[in-house]
Amino acid sequence: MTRILNELRTAFYPTEIRFCDQFMYGHREVLLHELDLPRGALFKGSLQHGWHSGTAGYKNEERSYFLGDTSRKYVWSYQLERFLRELGRKNVTAIPSPWSVLVRNHTDNLRLSKNSVIPEVPNSILYFPSHSYPWVSSESLYLKTTTINFLTGFNKVTTCLYWLDFIDPKIYQKYNEFSTVVCNGYRGPSAIEAPWSPTGGRLYFLYNLFRLLLSHEYILFDDISTSFMASLSLRKKVVLADSSITYSHFEKGDTYRSIDLIAEKLLWRFNGIKNFSFLEPLSLTENEYLIADEGFGFDIDLDYAKDLLQTQLQSSSRQNLNIEIKPNLYVL
Repeated sequence: MTRILNELRTAFYPTEIRFCDQFMYGHREVLLHELDLPRGALFKGSLQHGWHSGTAGYKNEERSYFLGDTSRKYVWSYQLERFLRELGRKNVTAIPSPWSVLVRNHTDNLRLSKNSVIPEVPNSILYFPSHSYPWVSSESLYLKTTTINFLTGFNKVTTCLYWLDFIDPKIYQKYNEFSTVVCNGYRGPSAIEAPWSPTGGRLYFLYNLFRLLLSHEYILFDDISTSFMASLSLRKKVVLADSSITYSHFEKGDTYRSIDLIAEKLLWRFNGIKNFSFLEPLSLTENEYLIADEGFGFDIDLDYAKDLLQTQLQSSSRQNLNIEIKPNLYVL
């Protein structure tokens, strides 16, 4: 049945619709730009868009994303590639994540540039609250007093909201009371709404994240997210808030608390972290930082990835896919 459905999708949907997840957060365009690949090319397969460790800690829904379709999957690490092949997934290819390519290409350039580099503001903190999803609302208005009191101890406080929460006036107003509120950009629309559209800041999501992380001394999170792992890849001082954000699923009618999953996530993502304190910088070993790096594919050679993708990308005649991005990572 799966094979028949895939054949029907291939017959009726063009590549940019069938594999629309490659456009999330500008991932496709970042890879093409940073690896100097043809700007109008398409990944003829699904492109991973969130950090995963490639360990046995997967939940059923995470397994279904990587194993449920027979089309090629481009994943961000050799570890995840091996893990999926052990589970029977043959059509999987490890490539470096867009984040790792961007960081490697620009970190040294920023340090060596004659222009002013992105400065880290002393005693500054960047806060990433738990965020909503389509059909799932996080009760972000119910901030803990302990979290707000902790944030008031810094000279500069910035809150980075997910786009769904950024456009909600109530949520924006709440965080704007004690911090400067920013948004990295739009994740990207669904396939029906033209996922290749450059509007909403989709193309510059990762570049904005890079600038924000570099410019803050401490990074505070309600949850273990891809941005959390990106912060570790930059060796930032990462802090976890003792947050009791409740997620409510409008369709299923169930709820869960993000705090209940933090210890579990730390345990299986880092192979054993059990002792940690909230509202204090996490004390990690270099090996644990390397786990974050490996999940982003920092160990995958960029020249190798470029040569590989040149043989696998699909060219497209759609002119509006040929988008040039001009990231400005320097302080003017």
